[in-house]
Amino acid sequence: MAATVDFRRRLQVLNFSVLVVIFMLLVYFKPSHCQLEIMSPSRILSEVEKSCVLVLFNRNFASVETSFANALHQIIMTRSEVTFGTSGLVLNHEFVWPDGQPLQLVNGNTRVPVSRDSDGSLVVFPKQKKDRKCLITGPRRNPKAELFTEPLIMKTVLNWVNDKCDTYISLNGGLTYQGLHRESILQNLFSMSHVSDFTMLDLNHKHTEEGNLISQSKFPNASRKEDEMIWNCEHSNDYEEGFCNESERKTSNKHARASAYLEYSSIPDYLPELEEDIPEFPFAQDLLTRRHLNIWLGDGNTLGKLHFDPFDNFLCQIRGKKQLTLFDPHDNSKMYEGHIPEAELGYNRVSGQFRRKKLQDSTAMVMAPVDIVDPDFERFPAFAEARPLNCTINEGDVLFMPAFWWHEVQSYPNVTEGRNLAVNFWYEPFLTKEFPCAHCKLDVNPFYRHLL
Repeated sequence: MAATVDFRRRLQVLNFSVLVVIFMLLVYFKPSHCQLEIMSPSRILSEVEKSCVLVLFNRNFASVETSFANALHQIIMTRSEVTFGTSGLVLNHEFVWPDGQPLQLVNGNTRVPVSRDSDGSLVVFPKQKKDRKCLITGPRRNPKAELFTEPLIMKTVLNWVNDKCDTYISLNGGLTYQGLHRESILQNLFSMSHVSDFTMLDLNHKHTEEGNLISQSKFPNASRKEDEMIWNCEHSNDYEEGFCNESERKTSNKHARASAYLEYSSIPDYLPELEEDIPEFPFAQDLLTRRHLNIWLGDGNTLGKLHFDPFDNFLCQIRGKKQLTLFDPHDNSKMYEGHIPEAELGYNRVSGQFRRKKLQDSTAMVMAPVDIVDPDFERFPAFAEARPLNCTINEGDVLFMPAFWWHEVQSYPNVTEGRNLAVNFWYEPFLTKEFPCAHCKLDVNPFYRHLL
């Protein structure tokens, strides 16, 4: 009798446990139509700053939700890169942004073609990226929409979403093979921390005598602690006039200590006859897209302050040598990443002088305000933990610098010719990031997703 009572009690506990499990399943795995979010224009504006926004417009959503919408939601719901929702608004008549402006497509049209698909019209609003090159704050712009124009077939839709949102979502909601390859690449990026525990603090304490070799500059302000306002970079508007006149001025006693330097000068634009003499590396030519081919020419007494370039770079040394101090780009908070304003120069033929005309409103130049020869660790304490890499390239050497690697470059002249000459090939980077943004991480450039 006691055994029977005990058995009944256990059965009751088991039944109660089953009910609890069923209830939890109903709570956490309730039908997806209850989870579909209604995407109003204001909601889209809020979400598009954080993710790519995908909206299925169908006037009948107020009463009926389509199986396509539910199926798409089940696939995308676990992906933070995309926000999916629905709207019952009519695109051409009822959709208006909070500022009163109508919806605009990326092609400039404000009239959206009417979809014949019973499931509605699928529209994507790509994630809005901050214009970090602009140095002034402008008015907020409403996002433009991309309209899906093919039949709503899931595989085709996902391929389109992946292309427009730079995502790698598979039909089962996981990652595509390309996405898995991308993750593997990002998890195995080289970092100086893998091979060295030598920091800038160590360099400053133990190798000051070596640092002095770098600091021999004819411009004292370039290698000592000064007010950051001194680092307004000035570039001449006129290539021929600027460089030729500066070269002439250098020969005079008044400017004998100046250093004429031709930098960031495009060979195709200014010296096209030389381009055939500088063939690309075949392995790079077949894989990468060249953006620039530059020449660097000077007397060798130049110092390029700590900065990075947003291109993959093959630096080819022809005359003289360059000593580079490099830092990886994986923790730019240590580098105090930021913009340095660029200026437009004007040249006065009468006085033979350059004058700064105005500061530019935008710039792609990103530099570190830290003096690596004599760092101020009180002002820039995180820089003490940065790990430097030293490299010297001589005549005939080629250095590959991935995009966004920080580098400071000291040039030295060829002994017999008294000049320093280099060319570099700049390619669309395989790894890219937003900048200046100390917390933004490197990611595989969507431009090369076909290589994954």
